[in-house]
Order: sequence, then structure tokens, then C-alpha cells
Amino acid sequence: MVRDLGLLVPIAVAVSAVALWLMSGSLWGTLIPLVSCLAATLWVYGTLAVLEIDINLVTLVLGPMMICVGGVYGVHVYARYELIGAEIGDRRATALESLRYARSPVAMAGFTTAIGFGALLLTDVPATDELGAFSILGVASVTLISLTAVPAALALLPANTRVGRDQGGRTLGSRWFGARLDALLDRLAAVTVAWPGRLLACWALLAAGACVVIPRIEIDTDFITFFRENSRVRTDFEAVNRLLAGAVPIYVPISGTGEGAFREPETLRAVERLQDDLDALPGVSQVLSAVDL
Repeated sequence: MVRDLGLLVPIAVAVSAVALWLMSGSLWGTLIPLVSCLAATLWVYGTLAVLEIDINLVTLVLGPMMICVGGVYGVHVYARYELIGAEIGDRRATALESLRYARSPVAMAGFTTAIGFGALLLTDVPATDELGAFSILGVASVTLISLTAVPAALALLPANTRVGRDQGGRTLGSRWFGARLDALLDRLAAVTVAWPGRLLACWALLAAGACVVIPRIEIDTDFITFFRENSRVRTDFEAVNRLLAGAVPIYVPISGTGEGAFREPETLRAVERLQDDLDALPGVSQVLSAVDL
């Protein structure tokens, strides 16, 4: 898991940085939202450390998820700053006006996202509960940072920083990406307005299809399959299963009707029948009971 974090977190940071660069075309437009979500991610990991809660196979996704989701909040504030900067001119006034404009949508986005992660708290799985709780903490943190630190950073930008959306000051890649994205969104908007009924029907069919296939979901608790087939852990595990009585014991308790019930031949024959039934199950390598004794 440590190795995976060492790989996934830098990948998430790199992908977010590229996306922010393509959208903003500026160094500050990339750094400010990215640093805000990284700070919130550090808060989450710091809280895990203070509470002495171990990272598990479920909470492993916290870091990459927070980096990918959290960067959006700072973008709201920076986009408004970039849009109205040319009209106002003064950086502090522009940052204040951007905060006033973005505070409601940013707060609403953070609140609704936290509610979504709160649904994970309804399960009886401790690891899932931890993922939900710390995801809520991360979303609340990045929302707070976006409404405080991001406007403060915008107000302190260097004096030679361009204020306002100046296509001439953006990189060639950013201008190309922005033009293609705007064209795509314009076409999407046109289709949505032209055929609203057909689009709603398509989404309704997709939702119905999802409901049909949901019962086919299978619960997978075989964590050994998370390792590569040639890894030492997995080959040793398979060797124990093949040569010994199995690496994962499952105990089935049986209760009798009174004292000495399991000394009666009839009860032992019932246990033997149960043992034969269990032995016939796929994946069961050996069954032991009092009958063998």
C-alpha cells in the first residue's frame, strides 16, 4: 500500500496539474488550486496520524481522490478572478469580488459532496466508515481553504501578474484546449436544448439497465487476488492451500440439545452429513470435525 501511494499520489498531482494548466494557461492558475487541495490532503493524512488510524485497502484511495476532487474548488474562485479582473484592475478588490461571487456555489458544492460521502457512514464496514468520515473532512477542508486561502493568495499576486482573461497571454496549448472545450460544450448545449425529451429517455433507459444488472454484483473478499500472480505472498498462499489444510480456516460452530449430545451416534452422523456437504463446496480443501476424532 505504501508503494501504491508513492505511485498514485504523484500521478494524481501530475494529472491535476496538467488539467489546471490547460484550463488556465498560467502558472498561478495551476499552483493556487493545486496547492489548496494538497493542503487539504495533508490535513486528512495528519488527522489519520494523530488519531493513530492505519491506512487500509479502502482508505488507500483517500489521497489520490482528494487531489483529483479538491482541485475543482479553487478553480471556481480563480476563474471568477480571471474573468472580472480586467474590469476592476485592482487585485485586492478583484479577489474580494471573486470571493463574494464564488462563496455560495463553492459552499454548496462542498456541502453536497460531503453528503454524498456521508452515505458511506451507513455501512457496517469499519474501513468504509473511515473512508466516508475522512472524505468529509477532506472536502470540508478544501472548501474552507478555497474560501479563505485562495482569495488571500489571489490578493497577494505579484504586481506584474496579468489580471483578466487575456488570450494572448495564455500558452498555445491552453488556447487550443480552451477553444476545443468551448466548442464541445456549445454543441452539447445545442443538442440538449434541441432534443430534451430524447435525452431524458436515453438516461432513463440507462438507469433502468443499471437497475437490471445491479443484482449481478458479487462481493469479493479474497484480498490475496490483489497481489500479482507471481508475487511471493500469493505463491506461498497457494502452496499452503495445495499442500496443507488451507491458509484460510473457517469455523462452523454447532450446538447440541443438551449435555453429551455429541457423544450420541445419531448426532455424530448428522455432523458427518454436514461435513460431507461442506467438503463438496467449491474452494474447500479439507473439512475437520469431531467425527474425525
